Amino acid sequence: MTGRRDLLGMGVFAALAAGLPITAARAASDTLRVALSTFPATLRPYASSGNTGNGIKLMIHRGLTSYDPGGELQPELATWTQPSPTEYVFELRDAFFHNGDPVTANDIAYSLNEIVKEGSTAFLKDSFESVERVEVLAPKRIRLSLKRPSATLLNLLASPFAPMISAKSADAPPEEPIGCGPFTMVSRVRGEGFVFRRFPRYYREGQPKIETVRSTYYGDESLRAAAVENGDADLMEAVPWQSITPMRQNPNVRVETGIGGYYYFLFNFTRGRFTDAKLRQAVGLAVDRDAFVAAAFYGHGAPLHGLPIPEGPAFSLEMAGEPFKRDVPRAKRLMAEAGFPNGFSVNVPCYSSVSAFQRAGQVVRENLADIGIEMNLVLADYARYTTGGNRGQYELGLYGATGFYNDPDAIASMLIGPPSYLRSFGFRSERVETLLQNGRAELDPAKRRVIYADLQKANGEEAAMIGLGWRHEGYAMRNNVTGFKRMPYFLTTYSPIQMGTIAVG
Repeated sequence: MTGRRDLLGMGVFAALAAGLPITAARAASDTLRVALSTFPATLRPYASSGNTGNGIKLMIHRGLTSYDPGGELQPELATWTQPSPTEYVFELRDAFFHNGDPVTANDIAYSLNEIVKEGSTAFLKDSFESVERVEVLAPKRIRLSLKRPSATLLNLLASPFAPMISAKSADAPPEEPIGCGPFTMVSRVRGEGFVFRRFPRYYREGQPKIETVRSTYYGDESLRAAAVENGDADLMEAVPWQSITPMRQNPNVRVETGIGGYYYFLFNFTRGRFTDAKLRQAVGLAVDRDAFVAAAFYGHGAPLHGLPIPEGPAFSLEMAGEPFKRDVPRAKRLMAEAGFPNGFSVNVPCYSSVSAFQRAGQVVRENLADIGIEMNLVLADYARYTTGGNRGQYELGLYGATGFYNDPDAIASMLIGPPSYLRSFGFRSERVETLLQNGRAELDPAKRRVIYADLQKANGEEAAMIGLGWRHEGYAMRNNVTGFKRMPYFLTTYSPIQMGTIAVG
């Protein structure tokens, strides 16, 4: 599929590049035009692909479980029973892969073993550490045996990082595994966009409702917003914060946003000055988070003084306090204790295609100057930004992310596992890993609250990641788009799971 050019699709891309309307290039009700905020660096099934890439993977792939639009867990490729706290049995529905083969228990075993096997670089490998054994019981039945109970296994199985792919994908290019989602990819033109077609053997009757999806990358976020407002696109992800209020005033557009992600600082734990915890803590204490939210997100967000753990049954912000509430005098004392009373200069990678990163960078640069740190923003495109993060090519990094299910355990992938641009390079902590494992294995919500409060306190001391601000995330769409809504909180970027139910009137 990579490199195959769809002529009609390229005509759409060319029209967009020229700023021309493309309404005539589509039928009124069989094509959905999506405006993308980034072009994903990878579509490998078990890698982190950024919010855009994860949304695209949710069109191509499906997991064993899923969510309804309200964020409640539901069966997807399989129903399940739980004979014991450490055992799940899944019964597969009659589903087909894009190559026409039926989805079988052997395929599910292959997929799960790809995640948990020795040497796996899967983003969620450590999150699946409780899985002890995967057994095929029958052509449509599989059993997962766990080393210990898991409060979040069913959430993990719904993740865009845990799709079920055909065992024949072992012979396919890594970027082109065989999925069973509602759409197949027709073309991918790097840096421009994608074309998808309806998969006729998709297992949900009457879906997808749309025949074609054309997803186009807009490097300029103001042009992305204008495309929806002017009718050149039907749906957009990642509504720019400065556009939220103006777009809500357009009677032809519907905007759905809410807290869904966050910005934060990461550090290199293998080299450089920030291997000293005192310097990391000083950075956390220097930031004015109210100013950060006002500047970076135009006020569409909230301060984040610690780990980005969502308030809910399993976590209480009051129990954890605010470990990195601004305290400039204390930050200066820590700088002096670390041997840098006069400060120093540091280069900080910053994503170039989202203006909020630059606005955020300006605020934290001013804040860090108050404690003697001269911060130089180094702008990079998405590929360089993520690749450099994966390789630890920074001392201090400014990043943005979101959780992938609405539970405190969602923070685990930001703290432990194989190298990823989303977590501090080289960070390892037996204390943190133990707390995460205990929280995942504990089924009592009251006891989980205590564990995650302890985790928040541990990060206040070890400073593996420094929260800066919660951000509002969401989608904007033309009023004639139906069957799609923003899903709650961390599941905001999971919303493309609904692509099969969208219709364009």
